[in-house]
Amino acid sequence: MTERTGKATAPPAGGATHTLGLLYPPAGRGRVHTTMQLAFIGGVAEAATPYGYDVLWGQADQYYKGPWDGCQVDCEALGIPNQSDCLALYYNIWMLQDAGVRPPTTWDELASAAERLTSGDRFGLALSAIRTEEGVFQFLPFLWQAGGDLDTFATDGATALSFLDDLIAKGSLSEQCVGWTQQDVNTRFLNQPPPCRSTVPGRSPR
Repeated sequence: MTERTGKATAPPAGGATHTLGLLYPPAGRGRVHTTMQLAFIGGVAEAATPYGYDVLWGQADQYYKGPWDGCQVDCEALGIPNQSDCLALYYNIWMLQDAGVRPPTTWDELASAAERLTSGDRFGLALSAIRTEEGVFQFLPFLWQAGGDLDTFATDGATALSFLDDLIAKGSLSEQCVGWTQQDVNTRFLNQPPPCRSTVPGRSPR
């Protein structure tokens, strides 16, 4: 511990603990941590404990189950969830009212609303489909709603992809979405507004 940090401190007064954050990208195939890396992570956590560092610090129950489970290997916590987020469908109330469209709650309603709200060079829906984690994050809800997950993508993924492809084919969603980040979607919603956009709350207008 001392050699890696250059400094070891005494435990904080009052029995409190510090939180130890360890940024250690996976080096194994399939972007997973190797056995040696996992052993190192566990060793750091064990060595840090006498100095007042606690990886868990007794607040594991403060996290949502999904993100927390993603940091577990063989019932041991090897990390702390970071930047958990959710998606929302934002819409322009006035545009929907002018078009006589109600906020969609199903795929069929979303497709119908996007088609009716498309006009001229304005697309009815905007979302990010870029080839990064942002595009994956935007696509996952469609995959889940199709009844699938990443391990069944070969079958259920086709249903979700077909739905989005159909939106593009009908002109309701721009084919340029494959190059848009979530911030790009937000910028278009504010400056050249599509009536609806799917993105994270952190990208919402302030």
